[in-house]
Amino acid sequence: MTRRESDDLATERTPLLPSSAAHTAPEARSTVTANGAFHTPLDDAALSKSIKSPRKRRWATLIALILLCLIGIAVLVMGFFVPAAAEQYAREAVTVNVSSLSIESFTSRGVQARVKAKVHVDASRVKNKFVRNIGRLGTAIAKKVSTEEGELHVFLLDYDNALLGNASIPPMVIDIRNGHSNFYDFISTVEPVSLDTAQKVVEDYIDGKLKSLEVMGSTRITMRSGILPLGNQLLTDTMKLEALPSLPQYNVTNLEFHEEDGAVAVSISATVPNPYTFKLNLPSLGFGISLPGCDKELIPIATAVTPEYLVEPKIDINIAINGIVDNLPDALTTACPGTDRSSMDDFLGSYLHGDNSLVYVRGGGHQKGSEAPKWLSNFLKAITIPASFPGHKHDNMVEDLGLSRVRFELPNSHAKPGTPEAAPKLSAVVDAMVALPKEMNFPIGVKGLKASANLSYHGEKFGEMHMTEWQPALSHLTDDEKLAVRAEIFQAPLDITDYEILKTVVQRLVWGGGRGLVLGIDGFTDVKMETTLGNFAVRGIPANGDVTIKGLPFIPDFAPKANFMEVLTTTKESMTLQIGLLVENPTEYSAHIPYLAVHLEKDEFIIGNASISNTNITPGNNSIIVKATYAPVGEGRDGTKHAIEKGLELLGEYVSGKNTTLEVKAFEGSIPGLPELSRALSGLGATLPIPRPQPPPSQHDPDGPSSPPEDQPPSTSPFLQGATMHIFSSSATFLLYNPFPKTPITIYDLNGKAFYNCSKLGSVCYDGEWEILAGREAGEGGLSLSPRLPVKWVFGGAAYSAMVDALGGPLRIDTSANATVGVGEWRGRVQFEGGGLKVGIRL
Repeated sequence: MTRRESDDLATERTPLLPSSAAHTAPEARSTVTANGAFHTPLDDAALSKSIKSPRKRRWATLIALILLCLIGIAVLVMGFFVPAAAEQYAREAVTVNVSSLSIESFTSRGVQARVKAKVHVDASRVKNKFVRNIGRLGTAIAKKVSTEEGELHVFLLDYDNALLGNASIPPMVIDIRNGHSNFYDFISTVEPVSLDTAQKVVEDYIDGKLKSLEVMGSTRITMRSGILPLGNQLLTDTMKLEALPSLPQYNVTNLEFHEEDGAVAVSISATVPNPYTFKLNLPSLGFGISLPGCDKELIPIATAVTPEYLVEPKIDINIAINGIVDNLPDALTTACPGTDRSSMDDFLGSYLHGDNSLVYVRGGGHQKGSEAPKWLSNFLKAITIPASFPGHKHDNMVEDLGLSRVRFELPNSHAKPGTPEAAPKLSAVVDAMVALPKEMNFPIGVKGLKASANLSYHGEKFGEMHMTEWQPALSHLTDDEKLAVRAEIFQAPLDITDYEILKTVVQRLVWGGGRGLVLGIDGFTDVKMETTLGNFAVRGIPANGDVTIKGLPFIPDFAPKANFMEVLTTTKESMTLQIGLLVENPTEYSAHIPYLAVHLEKDEFIIGNASISNTNITPGNNSIIVKATYAPVGEGRDGTKHAIEKGLELLGEYVSGKNTTLEVKAFEGSIPGLPELSRALSGLGATLPIPRPQPPPSQHDPDGPSSPPEDQPPSTSPFLQGATMHIFSSSATFLLYNPFPKTPITIYDLNGKAFYNCSKLGSVCYDGEWEILAGREAGEGGLSLSPRLPVKWVFGGAAYSAMVDALGGPLRIDTSANATVGVGEWRGRVQFEGGGLKVGIRL
């Protein structure tokens, strides 16, 4: 290499004619700024008049700029004047504007790029007067310069001066006179040399590591002016790209999934802004789509193909992409270690919540039938680009939420408060109508679900429901393209967060007269789906709605009936009974009650308590065993005899056959496993009728074997079933019913009166003791006959006359009595009043 060539290579200011005076000036280097404008002046003052090209350049634009700049500099630096002045004139006077750049075709080794540009010479842009005058003179003499065909080499200075590619330079004729413009329209063959280097540049750009890029162009061109040869010149120039643009944003205008040959096809329409003066005829290209797995490793999930597309300058790109998902790899649908969520769960959850997710796109290699050259397919295959997959928020997907076969379970009495075992539980059949996203046009089935939801009443939250285990579900598609889902919830725990609101809910259910209430449900559901691609879970689907809960009817509508009564234990102050009740549940709800206790009150005096254990209540008739303790002393609210008096008064009314009621109230120990709920419900109660024991089906004549007529109405008292009065012996016997099958009732003394139409018939005063036999000992019907009790008649009165007239037949009388009664160790004074007792009159 000659010294001159060595100097040319070492500097960027070597003139076209030999000169030993040429020196390199750092400020003479050209720069491409962030907005894409190319400038040739030495200082900033000249920049204000420069003509700016479009903002964001592609590689082909960069190559065209370097090519035209080098040619312009070479033509003007002709050696007719001082080389340094000539180069300064060329750099400041020449402007280049690329009006159009297009890729005409792809070749097996590169592309055919068509460049349309304008090169203009304007001496007024030169600030130095001497340089400006010398330049005008020299270019006026030379007028035009022609170049022969050449080749431009592009180097990346930031990447160890790696050769990126080559571009062909066609022969040109350039008018270099002041004020003249040159218009060019030519084809350049651009061939990449190092795809590995290009790949590294793209990866750095995607990773955000590339803040600027310095490029050097170098070419050797043979020139002449007219018949005067100007020799073979080595030209170099450097440009620095700063503030590089980001990846273009795009807008997905349509997204649709549908079944196709056992797979799921995806159709995407997108719009990409195009601010560039760039034209490109894209061939059909294939791509692979991947999702990150649990360890962030990319897992292929789909393939996509873009159609042939013509990119027009400064016209937005509207492109349709078709993809296919053949199956879902297990690595995507299997729960990640240490969690219950898979990568697919996270992706679908983000989509349904309207959040964008990252998918990773890389070239799919050479596609059969595609005109894309293999070098391009291979290059794209080596590049992975993160792309934002837009989410689509789907509100109110779950519609028409309903519950049936509802079953409540209270906690076990031994459950430790605050533990999951101490939470009430809900089992039910849930029916919901799911509005599928319109873009999902492929078969979907639901096989299971989990849910977490807040429960509210009138917008105020009072509890939470958490289903941590998958519950079985079935689904089918309705005529209106909705998915009907039925799921069975089993023992889902209910966490009560506001017991005061729950207290209001309970009051409305129990004392609302059957009107029921509406509870709000607001939460999220995880759904185990069955699709063409396989089974996977979609998590976090919004589930909002209202559920109507039917209330209990009025209390008299389902008054309990007693099947049996049995004495368990007695003391001097109390007796504990076991009572079998027949209760009708008119609702469709059921419940399991491990233990529930209540206070029994009369006129706000506690006279005892009752409890049920391990009880199931189902719709319809239910047999319930209640343990009730009569203990007005030990359980009286004030501990005085007022409670005892109220208790005896209640017993008297009960045995008299009156419609007696008890106030049943919750207290702080009602539900041992839920003390907070017990405290909240404390004081709430209901007034219930006391169930009467069932009397025997017929009454018997104590003096004869025959039974009275079947149409004979029963006595008002279930305990006093009949009587026979003997006129001459002034005595009476009574037929009594003992509801206790194993325990006799002892009468210690009795003072009673009998009336007929409010006229006193007679009185009984008996201090003797006798027993009303236990039901099993009394024989058929459980009826016992009293001993003959002495009667003191009231002679001459209307009642006595009526009795004489009824001799040999029946007579209806009213009775009242005061007796000391004992059951086991317990003893009390009971007041009895009976009406309509049918007695037989005998001599």
